[in-house]
Amino acid sequence: MNEETEMRQLKDDLRLIERTRLLRNTNAELGALVDYPLDKGNSLTRKGGNSLVMKRAVLSLLAEIAHKESGLNLNDVLAHYRTVDALLTNQRVRVRGIEAACAVARHYFFDTPLPPKLSSLARHITPGELPVLMLMLLEVLPQPSENSGDVKDFATLYERVVHTLTHVLNNTDECTNGRTVALKTIPALSRIDDDYRRGEINSRLSLIAITNLALQAFYHVLMPHLSLEENLQMCREMVFPDGIGDLYGNEKRDTQFWRVERVENAYFLYHYHPRREQRQLHYTRFMFKLFSEPGGKLMALVTHPLSMVDIIAGRPVDERHYAFLDCVLLPDGVLSFVPRVRAFSWFTRIASKLIPLKGENPYRQMFKKYELIDAFAEAAYDFEITLQSITCDAIVLGDGDGGTYTVPKRLKPTFDAVDFNQSIGVLKMAGTHLPCL
Repeated sequence: MNEETEMRQLKDDLRLIERTRLLRNTNAELGALVDYPLDKGNSLTRKGGNSLVMKRAVLSLLAEIAHKESGLNLNDVLAHYRTVDALLTNQRVRVRGIEAACAVARHYFFDTPLPPKLSSLARHITPGELPVLMLMLLEVLPQPSENSGDVKDFATLYERVVHTLTHVLNNTDECTNGRTVALKTIPALSRIDDDYRRGEINSRLSLIAITNLALQAFYHVLMPHLSLEENLQMCREMVFPDGIGDLYGNEKRDTQFWRVERVENAYFLYHYHPRREQRQLHYTRFMFKLFSEPGGKLMALVTHPLSMVDIIAGRPVDERHYAFLDCVLLPDGVLSFVPRVRAFSWFTRIASKLIPLKGENPYRQMFKKYELIDAFAEAAYDFEITLQSITCDAIVLGDGDGGTYTVPKRLKPTFDAVDFNQSIGVLKMAGTHLPCL
């Protein structure tokens, strides 16, 4: 891309951000964000004059803020916005409203027929564009070609989005064989109102983020067979890179520290919190997995021990109990983490960067002399891979005590996909042994 083309693209991106009030509800707030008053005929495209470097810097700042506040990639959002706008324009879709937004969601999830006025959208809806499409049909997001002005009533926009998500989730009987999925059953959605009251949902970008979060949660609850396929693909992409150390401190350089333990199919990541007066060493054992991505990038999945309690209870895993993160392993061994979505998890609250501890272990004596206390002993478990055989009709695995479990495949359609490349065995927790597939 030559400089002239790049300058034009940068200006188009800045113009779209400003016109749609994507990151802030008023031009005054957006101007304060970039330290450039957007009044008296000023516009975001004028900041930095004709300097390509300045334009890049402004867009980079806004992208960083967008990711921090919403977990979204601003470039992806802008691309989806333009694609959806062109789709609605080219297909001459004029209908708007809650029913239209719900119809495209159900078409995407269940392949239900679209109403005639939306039928031209069939086969054009992609996962990344669905949240933007729904919000444009709700008129929560304005058309990029129009300068819609400042947002005067954000509360109404928020209520419209939540009402639509509730409507989608609570009116799916005909699509789910009579199984109603209520909004409250998906933990990721249960705290949306709390976030709103705390002021964390305060822009159109944050509305895209919560819609994306809701649809992802909906997808995994309703389509476990697809989730299984994704999980199997993730297992194939799991990696154990060189350079992962044994002992880490944190950014605060306080007394808390971390220990990494390699197990057969993952890492355990122990977080230690010494209490010197009581001579106790409290710890939490996270499951830590790394996955390879295109371009040599790494993605981390960190799960809290309480996630297993959710799973055993047969309920969706609380979003506080896991985190997907971009992970960078720096040349000096530092592990740096950036959450991919809105971060509620235990892990993201206590760690963003782990710094390797070199030389002699400074905590060796602490392990010898302090009482070790599992902060979540009720969730402590051991897992043993015990898969023995797979027949046409059943999966046979050991029970950990010399016996076996025989699990009929007819219990779940996804059991047909089980093979010997998966971690299947027995889970030992709270005195019980459970087959774990």
